Amino acid sequence: MKTEPQLLLKHKAFVSYGEMAGGDALGIASLVLAAPPILEPTLNCVKYILDVSNAYQKADQLHQDSLLQLDVHLYQVQQFARFLQENFQTLDDDTRSLCKRLVAVIETRLIDLVSVLSSITDPSGKINKLEYTIKGRDAITRLCTQLEAWEGSLNTVLFAYILSSRCNSPSLSLEVSPISPKGQTRWQRTAELMRNCLNDRQPTSLELSPAAIDDKNFTPVMFSSVRWRGHPGPSLIESHNSTASEEEVKDIATFLSKADESVVSILKCQGYNGHTLLFQLPQMSAEPRSLQKVLVDAYSTLPTHDLAERLELMKKIATSILFIHTADHVHKSIRTSNILLLDMTPKSLGKPYLVGFDLSRKSIKSSRLTKTPEWWNAYYVAPDRQGDTNRAYTLLDDVYSFGVVLLELSLWRSFARWRKSSKPPYELKWSRGSDMLRSEAGSTLPLNPEQLKQKFVQLAKETVPVKLGLTMSKLIVSCLTCLDDDGMFKDQRGSNGSDGSSLGIKYIKEVILQLELIKL
Repeated sequence: MKTEPQLLLKHKAFVSYGEMAGGDALGIASLVLAAPPILEPTLNCVKYILDVSNAYQKADQLHQDSLLQLDVHLYQVQQFARFLQENFQTLDDDTRSLCKRLVAVIETRLIDLVSVLSSITDPSGKINKLEYTIKGRDAITRLCTQLEAWEGSLNTVLFAYILSSRCNSPSLSLEVSPISPKGQTRWQRTAELMRNCLNDRQPTSLELSPAAIDDKNFTPVMFSSVRWRGHPGPSLIESHNSTASEEEVKDIATFLSKADESVVSILKCQGYNGHTLLFQLPQMSAEPRSLQKVLVDAYSTLPTHDLAERLELMKKIATSILFIHTADHVHKSIRTSNILLLDMTPKSLGKPYLVGFDLSRKSIKSSRLTKTPEWWNAYYVAPDRQGDTNRAYTLLDDVYSFGVVLLELSLWRSFARWRKSSKPPYELKWSRGSDMLRSEAGSTLPLNPEQLKQKFVQLAKETVPVKLGLTMSKLIVSCLTCLDDDGMFKDQRGSNGSDGSSLGIKYIKEVILQLELIKL
């Protein structure tokens, strides 16, 4: 049974702030005094848990590691509270609503732990060690896991704050709170990442020697344009000979040199030479695979990855797209061949990373005409961007492409297959998967771009609800129709560059938050 916050406040273990040891107590005290009312129960829970944690760490060294881990998570809750204290009144309605939801979630989690700790703590604050070992330790471990998942949503708050602030201010100063002695938190890393990306200061020269990107030392990643090597130091190269000028490659390298893969699923760029970018890969136990390769293989293998893993992958890519847009860029090439999976195993999808930045540009720059890619990549491109068009790219083009990726992930199939040709020399070639990309069953004629889009919408409405529910179905349809006159983004159509802040906020509401609502 859950204990109400009002009852917890009456428990004698909730000692006065002056009796708490260290800076944490004073920090929380000032926060409670100035925080919005919605935060008071949460901060009182944090205060109580820290008090118990500090007391128990002094009494028993055995459980110090888990308690220190909990302290780091609670420090991040305090940072979030401090942010709300300073900015809550200036946030737009949607961001306020998101913050209230996050507070409600964390309050419930904290009250659950307080209830457990209060049951094993006497009125004087003394902890029953045996009871702690039986009940308290597991409750703390469970809360740490829940907090880690909750912290992933904090990125969205910062991105929303930046976007909404930019609507009214030409420049934004994003302060980074002091680093806790317990370590830098995700909130701090995200704030620092965005401050660096919004800073126009150029880094030291990123130009590399030709030897650093020698193609002979790298192995192709199947169904992807990138190449990788494991030694000496895992790294990856991406060449943009036909899609970007050398100056544009330099701009891409500068932007991606500020990436932090612990915050968003984008690799840090180490530099460039000519038209080739060099990226740093994290240490890994297996060679990288493209998501397209995994989905193509799914035709011949049973699904081995559960829906929760797929949903987590969707969320990470969605957040990466939001980061790119918040930093004033558009990707222009969102597709499964540009999503790498590292450390993938038969039982785990591994960590996803968005690559393929050859078409990426600052959103304030004019969009050049680009050749429509081969059909097995073209189906990710919105119909009105195929062929000759002068329409500028916006976030909505990335949203449309992401909708196709979501559809393939939901169905766990690629819309393109890799088959042997029927005649000698029996080469492996791309072919349209089943009848999905044909004009009608048994026909060899492909659907035109607009027909294909309607086919995707039909699949999202009729097939996805059975697999991932109605919320996912509606989300995919919203993405696929984002460029329509009557689509979910109709009021933001034509937004671009700094004027596209409202578009980014709408993306958070209609994509990021909808993904968070999906429960499996």
